[in-house]
Amino acid sequence: MTSIFYAQSSDPLKNQLYVLDDVNEYKLLVKFKSALMPVVNKGEVALLNSSFSEKSSKNLRGLFFRPLIEFTEAQKAALRSPTMRSQSDEKGFNILDFAGLCEVQSSIKDKHALLALGKKLEELEEVEYCVLEPVKSPPPPGFFSFAPTPDLTARQGYRKANPGIDVDYAWSVGAMGQGVKITDIEYSWGKLDHEEFVNQGMSYVTSHYTDNYKDHGIAVMGILVGDEDNGVGIKGTAPKATGRVISEIQGRATAILKAAQNSQAGDIIVLEMQTGGPDGKLAPADVNQSVWDAVKSATDAGILVVAAAGNGNANLDSSSYSSYRNRGDNGSIIVGAGSSNTTHSKLNFSTYGQRVNVQGWGHNVFTTGYGDVTYDNDYRKEYTARFNGTSSATPVVTSAVACIQSYAKEKLGKNIAPREMRELLISTGIAQGSGGHIGPIPNLKAAIKKISDGSPGINAPSNLTARSTSNSEIRLQWKDNSTDETGFKIERSTNGTNFTEIKSVRANASSYTDTGLQAGTTYYYRVKAFNNTNQSTYSNTAKATTSGGGGMTTVNFELKLDNYPRETSWEVKDAQGTVLYKGGNYGRRGQLIKKTFELKDACYNFEIKDTYGDGICCSYGNGYYKLSNKGTVLIEGGNFASVDTKRFCIPATTLAKSGIVTESIEPLSGQDIRVIPPKYSELASIEFVKVKSKYVDLAVYNVGGICVFKRDNHPTNETVSFNTSALPSGIYLLEVYESGKKKVYKWVKE
Repeated sequence: MTSIFYAQSSDPLKNQLYVLDDVNEYKLLVKFKSALMPVVNKGEVALLNSSFSEKSSKNLRGLFFRPLIEFTEAQKAALRSPTMRSQSDEKGFNILDFAGLCEVQSSIKDKHALLALGKKLEELEEVEYCVLEPVKSPPPPGFFSFAPTPDLTARQGYRKANPGIDVDYAWSVGAMGQGVKITDIEYSWGKLDHEEFVNQGMSYVTSHYTDNYKDHGIAVMGILVGDEDNGVGIKGTAPKATGRVISEIQGRATAILKAAQNSQAGDIIVLEMQTGGPDGKLAPADVNQSVWDAVKSATDAGILVVAAAGNGNANLDSSSYSSYRNRGDNGSIIVGAGSSNTTHSKLNFSTYGQRVNVQGWGHNVFTTGYGDVTYDNDYRKEYTARFNGTSSATPVVTSAVACIQSYAKEKLGKNIAPREMRELLISTGIAQGSGGHIGPIPNLKAAIKKISDGSPGINAPSNLTARSTSNSEIRLQWKDNSTDETGFKIERSTNGTNFTEIKSVRANASSYTDTGLQAGTTYYYRVKAFNNTNQSTYSNTAKATTSGGGGMTTVNFELKLDNYPRETSWEVKDAQGTVLYKGGNYGRRGQLIKKTFELKDACYNFEIKDTYGDGICCSYGNGYYKLSNKGTVLIEGGNFASVDTKRFCIPATTLAKSGIVTESIEPLSGQDIRVIPPKYSELASIEFVKVKSKYVDLAVYNVGGICVFKRDNHPTNETVSFNTSALPSGIYLLEVYESGKKKVYKWVKE
């Protein structure tokens, strides 16, 4: 199978489009940048946080976009609220981040023409990436041959100790999958009335096909949740887990996001799928960028994702997969296919490479479905002795994940996070034999002993959020779920993969402000609790981008004159009063004047005058003025007397749009917090009158959104003093964070 490449831009996410010789039909997916807050309505895309450039508008004209996510009415309303779009759920997952993931619906069917269209769309600055996805998915990663096998239970060798994963030991300590939901995503299942499932409470989450590959899903779930108490057939490895199934026919990324919405931190998503890689060989499904993104959003929310490596014997360490490797780590556990004997060697068809983490049995797996072993000629009693490929290896590894997680939840009172689970499987597994790298096979006994040898676990912090407060600061907040921690360790990354510890804060802390950052840079954060003997798993990962600093921004100016244009003049001044732009002495009634200003990132004053004293609206004409940036109105007006002066900032850091004020502004009543303004010195004092917490975080902002003073973890029994000598007179906002909640107060310096 030969690939056809189309190299595009220096952006690594925009350099991954290809088509394969033996795949004729593709659909084109496009993802618009989530930071621009895209909304798709009736086939058209609008941006809440910006506007399309003239070039982009021209290139998008005539295209119809179908969102891949079907949002509820409540979610559709939230899409139009910038504040709500930035809010994750309790596990740190935000489905609204994928509002800009769409299928391009056009009359173009030729794959090379679609490839060219994808290239053209990726040239647009508002587009994050494009994906060409086969209309017909590759078959699930399994090989099957039929032969009668008279002994059912004896062939479940994967349940036993080496060469198996030792499920029997896990059961002996009560680890049977209880408290864990397992969602299998693949093409299809047959009916869920097999004798191994009728008492297991399994259900479909979405519609599915029941023709092609219908036995595949039955075989996977038989390994995992087959009934252990019915006295017949096989025994599932994690029968106390809750089983759910979702079909990929709605789109793979869509299915993963749907599964994440219906899961909690600590639950498991299984990806029984593969895709044609850039070398034409079958590879992991997350070679597709949209699948990769969806997987990362799930693991960032604490949901474990176990995925088949694929049956293409692809080398993921080769140059063909450099773009795939350069994305970093999305947190999934990728499974290769190994032998069912104690050598645990790579089977010849398994995809391999350093990104493949662990292996499971890739042949000789006895489970439900297919019917090479059938009783009473009844489809509900069909079994197979030869479920193979990375299809069988993946649920074998998922078995280990489910048993370990149930043990941790029930015995240790905590969840094991995705990357921690992956490391545990690798560090305690039985080493691989020959062949390209597919990693060790899990050893449940060793893994459970490792996590149980330490002291009782500490609950991990959750609901971590990150918010940029300036071009050099990001504020973090999280929920403290532990009672016995010594403190919290905060880690930071610039790529979402390689984290470095930057700070350790006290016990009971729930926020931190990271300072000294680079302007216009995206940072990723995670937090964990610790004490003298133990530490928790990580929180979800949160990210924020500092505002740009020192750049030039184009501001659009519109002025419509009234019936007496000679009376009107205006000026744009910087903070020092220097006039940068001005105009006046106009001669044509009702004239519409349009200009552009090139301004550095700073705050400015716009002043407009009318010599007669009746403004430019509305007695003698319908005049107005408006300054905007990328569709965002900075200031506007027209109905004034002699002079109208308004302040604006670049970037647009008005209080409503900067995220500074998310609650209502309250007066300083003195009932809970009191600011004592300076009289005989330049020191202002902040006293806490009725504050329950022992510690608070606080910050003072000017009206331009710039932080002029901050203090973290301040004892509320002590007064805060800060020097105001460098602050001009005006309105300031005092933010106070108490137990994860924020209040905003207005303070005026005379």
